[in-house]
Amino acid sequence: MLRSVFLLLTLLLPRYASAQTPGAPAPPVEATPAPLPPPLSAEVHVSSLYDTNIHHVADATPAYGANGGVLLGYTGLVRTLTLGARYEGEAYAFTGTTRWNRFSHRLRLSAGVPLGHALHAETALEGSHLAVSEDRDLANQLSLAQSLLYQRGNLRLGLYGALRLKQYTEGEKEVAYKPHVGVSAEHRAGPHRLRADVRRELNSTGKDAGHYTRWRYAGRYTLALGAHRLEAQGTYRYKPYTYRRVEVAGALVRRLDHQWMLGAGWQAPVGRTLSAAVSYTFQAAHSNDGARTFGAHLLSVTLVRPL
Repeated sequence: MLRSVFLLLTLLLPRYASAQTPGAPAPPVEATPAPLPPPLSAEVHVSSLYDTNIHHVADATPAYGANGGVLLGYTGLVRTLTLGARYEGEAYAFTGTTRWNRFSHRLRLSAGVPLGHALHAETALEGSHLAVSEDRDLANQLSLAQSLLYQRGNLRLGLYGALRLKQYTEGEKEVAYKPHVGVSAEHRAGPHRLRADVRRELNSTGKDAGHYTRWRYAGRYTLALGAHRLEAQGTYRYKPYTYRRVEVAGALVRRLDHQWMLGAGWQAPVGRTLSAAVSYTFQAAHSNDGARTFGAHLLSVTLVRPL
């Protein structure tokens, strides 16, 4: 009997001692992979708008407006490749003018891949129909874009560029070639996010008057407070024309355009299924072509419901 007990203790004690020894390796635990976001997403939204100068010209025309739209999205992972698709459809109607009443469409297809530990690359193809461009006109556009994103800690640095074709839908319906390249920097600290962006764009058409270079400097600050989101942003654009001349004090000089934009917005949940957003934007432009000097205020209220 004593011999049996001794043998049993001899087998168990070494295992018990090794398990209680400091620094002994713990049994391996398999990590649970983070859940992927739902591959399909959809939302509908409606907005009410008021624009004090809807045409963005010296002779201001105020207008009330409304728009409704739908957004459909897809995100999928194939090994290390992230595939995305996004469709936006919008309907617009305004008082005082019919120029901006329209149905517009936008489709974006993208593919992203990690390049090492901190670098990510994405290629995107985007097309739009009857969208409003930065030049405040209606156009159909097609672009092929490439971006590189480097992230280290709370800092993100980006380099991006695109080849873009733009077809004007008014007048002679010219086609413009509009390549651009830019750099961006973003810093995140808790609920705060600060982003700066610089972009250079070229524009060329079949006519010399349509050639120009545009520089854009932009900044945005975002504060997330739970489900609430506050945002402030500013943009400055400088656009010297290559060949176009305007008459100033009896002399022909190269046309120069300057444009400023300041905006602020607030977004918050409304009940369980809705969110509301209120935004205000002020835009001003100065040009040695007097017809292009203007000021405009835009106020909008939007309701969004995910599907």
